[in-house]
This record gives sequence, structure tokens and C-alpha cells, in this order.
Amino acid sequence: MVVDGGRLVGILSRLDLLSLYSVHDDQLGETVLQEAVRGEFGLPEVEVSVCEGVITLEGGTARRSDILRLVHAVRRVEGVVRVRCLLDYDVDDLVLMSGKR
Repeated sequence: MVVDGGRLVGILSRLDLLSLYSVHDDQLGETVLQEAVRGEFGLPEVEVSVCEGVITLEGGTARRSDILRLVHAVRRVEGVVRVRCLLDYDVDDLVLMSGKR
């Protein structure tokens, strides 16, 4: 809420605040692809698409833990509103084998 002298003069939404950080979808997708997916993680099998700041990741990784780290890195890119993850993995390296220590 925006108040002036105790009188309501307007309302700000989350979208209003996030618009300060808006980046064109094409530019955002290229940044995510070059800096995180290909750059930091070197994942050629992952595809990136963007719609209104929402990043969709599709394809696959070798390990499940790669997905968690990648999604975290993508969320840190300025302009990303949300990450939609549709990635598969070959090996679940986050599951502890029963009986092994």
C-alpha cells in the first residue's frame, strides 16, 4: 500500500516490484544458457525456454544433484521470475544405499 498523510493513494503488487528487474525473454534465455547451463555446468543436453521470465529447463543430466545445483544457479540470474524444471537424470546420487556407509 502507498500512503500519503494517512490517506491511501495506491497499491503496489509483487509484479510492480519485479518489473524493475524485467529482462526481455530472449536476452534472459541467452544469459541463463551461456552463464549457467553451458558456462558454469557445461550441460549440452539441457534446453532453455523462457516465457514472461519463467525459465523452463528440459533435457537430462548425468546426476540428480546436478539438477538441484543448476536450478539454484538459474534462480540467481537477474530477471528470472521462476524456474520450471522438467529435467531427467541418469543416476540418483542423492539416495543413500541401504547397508552401505
